[in-house]
Amino acid sequence: MADAKRILIAEDDEDISWGISKSLGMIRPNVQVRCVNNGAAALQLLSSETFDLVISDVQMPGCDGLSLTQEIGKSSPATKIILITAYGSDEVQKQVAASAGLLYLEKPFDLRQLRELVMQSLEMEVIRI
Repeated sequence: MADAKRILIAEDDEDISWGISKSLGMIRPNVQVRCVNNGAAALQLLSSETFDLVISDVQMPGCDGLSLTQEIGKSSPATKIILITAYGSDEVQKQVAASAGLLYLEKPFDLRQLRELVMQSLEMEVIRI
């Protein structure tokens, strides 16, 4: 699995994290998924491992998704980011507009839509399931 894409999910709601992970598992063996439940844990993992994509909730305890996005931009600018939130705001939309390659989805979203967005951002062939 040398060419597998590595995805980190940072989401404090375990049900959502599990659902995303399970959905992305449908495109295996092309992806490896890791999950953490807060931004601080994501930063710690990102300091020791490389990921092609981070899917992060905007509102999390400790380090929120916008702060996480800024840190990823500094330390790993090639990493793609998809922000997800149930609380859309002008601040999030400004951050998305200012960041090339930063994608944004509001909850609730269709897992098939997220899976296709992930595959497009990682430049993988879209597989219809």
